[in-house]
Amino acid sequence: MNCELIYDYKENYEYRRSFNNLANKVFGIDFEKWYQAGFWDDRYVCYSIFENENIISNVSITKQSINSNNKNINSIQIGTVMTSPEYRNKGFASKLIKNVLDEYSGKSDLIFLFGNKDVKTFYNKFGFRIINEYKFYTKNNFKSRNNIESRKINIDNKDDLDLALRLSKNNKLLSEKFKVYNSNNILAWHLMNLFSEDIYYFKDFNLVLICKKNEDEIDIYNVFSDINTDIRIILENIVSDDINRINFLFTPNFGEVDIESELYTDGDYDFHIKTNGTNFDYRFMFPYNFHI
Repeated sequence: MNCELIYDYKENYEYRRSFNNLANKVFGIDFEKWYQAGFWDDRYVCYSIFENENIISNVSITKQSINSNNKNINSIQIGTVMTSPEYRNKGFASKLIKNVLDEYSGKSDLIFLFGNKDVKTFYNKFGFRIINEYKFYTKNNFKSRNNIESRKINIDNKDDLDLALRLSKNNKLLSEKFKVYNSNNILAWHLMNLFSEDIYYFKDFNLVLICKKNEDEIDIYNVFSDINTDIRIILENIVSDDINRINFLFTPNFGEVDIESELYTDGDYDFHIKTNGTNFDYRFMFPYNFHI
């Protein structure tokens, strides 16, 4: 078997096409639209094993900035871990993860990943440990209103996409306990691929809300504004009588709302971390929109 490790090849069309083919085969996702829009930058790097110019296994890293209790954390997220089905159980993914850890362990405070629950022991051998995340929520005690203007964001419209990303960059609603910043490249992938129908703009508050209704609950994935907004006003305009509670899939910072929390068990992944002294001894949730 003639295999070769190649990395950081985003500008090579044939290599990138092979990567997208594997991502589509394994996960049903694609990165080409994201690349063409200019968001695949030097913060997202693929490490791939090629056989005859076809990718058979990949591990990607994303350089991300995290602030935890006012402490900046230089972090690396491992993601897009995938191997073509016919090449699995041959050690390719292990080789790639070891290569990434050898390169970045001494250069970062935190290396983390979101791994499928059925492979949790796979990451133990590399020194990762699982930590808990918590889902935050508030019960629907709001009076339903419809007195502020909102519209759906058209993510295919460059001005709309730029608006959402600009508000994310200048967001004044971030939690001081746990926040991710300088990661609009990853946010853009989510907006373009997973949430294109779920993004709303409230003009009077210059606020973007990403949310989905899930039976009798509303899941809010993020909220961005460059204005310190009373979130209660927004919630009153999205609830209806059939909604029992509102969930926040990030760490909220809304003092005007009674927030409760519970162990997050809904996801099909575990949060694995490998740190150089960084601890998370409090309840938080890594914002879903910044997974990759």
